[in-house]
Amino acid sequence: DSRGVVGVFKSAGQGGKAAEWRAKDLSVDHKPENDSERRRILMCKGRVERTRNRQGQCMGCHRVWLPHANYPGLAMSRAIGDTIVRPFGVTCTPETTTHKLGSRDCFLVFASDGVWEHLSSQDVVELVAKQVGYEPEPVPAPQGKNAWHLRWQEQQEKRKEEQRLQQEEKRRQQQEREEQKAAQQRQKAEQRLQQQQRQQQQSAGNGGEAGSGGDGGAAVAASGVAADEPEAEDGAVGTTLMLSAVPAVKGVTLGPADVAEALGQLVRSDGRAAVGGIIRPARVRAVLASRACRYSIMIGTPLDHRRMRKILDNLSGMVSPWNCPHGRPTMRHVCVLPGSEQA
Repeated sequence: DSRGVVGVFKSAGQGGKAAEWRAKDLSVDHKPENDSERRRILMCKGRVERTRNRQGQCMGCHRVWLPHANYPGLAMSRAIGDTIVRPFGVTCTPETTTHKLGSRDCFLVFASDGVWEHLSSQDVVELVAKQVGYEPEPVPAPQGKNAWHLRWQEQQEKRKEEQRLQQEEKRRQQQEREEQKAAQQRQKAEQRLQQQQRQQQQSAGNGGEAGSGGDGGAAVAASGVAADEPEAEDGAVGTTLMLSAVPAVKGVTLGPADVAEALGQLVRSDGRAAVGGIIRPARVRAVLASRACRYSIMIGTPLDHRRMRKILDNLSGMVSPWNCPHGRPTMRHVCVLPGSEQA
């Protein structure tokens, strides 16, 4: 999950402008979603899937799983350790590339995916060049055949750069189309949900089940959404809720889709709250999951025997102890204890 990038100097800054740099990747990230890596893992009977929550929604990046078990959830396709998935396509064989250093290659950056998940190669190269203040010494212009050869190399590099920019633009457009398609699907799902809610409300009104509105209003109020219950003409409580305020959870304001989801949970639960007397839409659960992970035990934290035993006892009482709320694995297989197979 690491990458090597060369910082290539393009031109010096003029007129108060900063110098121009170009990032050249020397390696390809070994991610399970890459076509070549995915094919190798699938041929070895491994699984490449994203983690799903209890509602069946995908979370996080693609991971490598055993054929018939939901672990270890490895986020890379090549590793020196993790021998449990070695028979299922995860290899320790590296990819070797050769790069001939040129006069404009100024520095080399090696970093793990903790950097590349948030910054592009170009951003890192520009940041390093700015912090170090690196600028190569001017090279005298060659003469004769060397000058012609240099111009030809510059034209080739310019053509390659244009092709790279075109490919990036195509990938960006493809990503935008996929995001638009996903947004349309979400909008259609919301419309279907609203239509189902209207039909259920109409059927409830025709059946004379007006008493369920009181429990539903209490459940909505317990969730932090302020709602008023308008009275019917005869003074009885009706089945309509008038939303007067929408809460914000950890700086995240709930929108109409979240309110519609909460009302859908209320309708499906027949006036009873879905979880512990409180209705929680998916965005609220995601915020709570993120907050829970922030206060979790991190890698490298020293633990004594009593605390480790307490953690194992707590995990044994969970429905899905193998992953955190975000889908990251909480356990890693190290070895098989003697006698465990017979047990």
